Amino acid sequence: MSNILIVDDNLTNRLIIKHILDDYTEENPRTSFTTYEAKNGLEAVDIFKKERIDLVFMDIMMDEMDGIEATKEIIKINSTANVIGVSAVSDLHQEIIKAGAKACYKKPVDIHTLRNHLNYLN
Repeated sequence: MSNILIVDDNLTNRLIIKHILDDYTEENPRTSFTTYEAKNGLEAVDIFKKERIDLVFMDIMMDEMDGIEATKEIIKINSTANVIGVSAVSDLHQEIIKAGAKACYKKPVDIHTLRNHLNYLN
């Protein structure tokens, strides 16, 4: 079982990723995920401190703490954390990668690209 944290200030965006994860587990019965959700970077860092998180899907532009700062904090906690940026603003993609994210994808997220990361978890 893997733990996945979905971080986005927009509930619809969180639900889309959750739906993709649910579809993936239906098609791969030996796979299971526990998902956690956060609506900003502060919540994400708090959850990351408390739970063993295997993969983070991180929005960049959020109130209270943006995804770039949250990624930096998460990397301080675990330098090998698996953070994937997800943002509609492609100008910020390199910034989150510099902060420690493994990759960054443009919204709307390509289902096949996202699912490719899930293949490595289980």
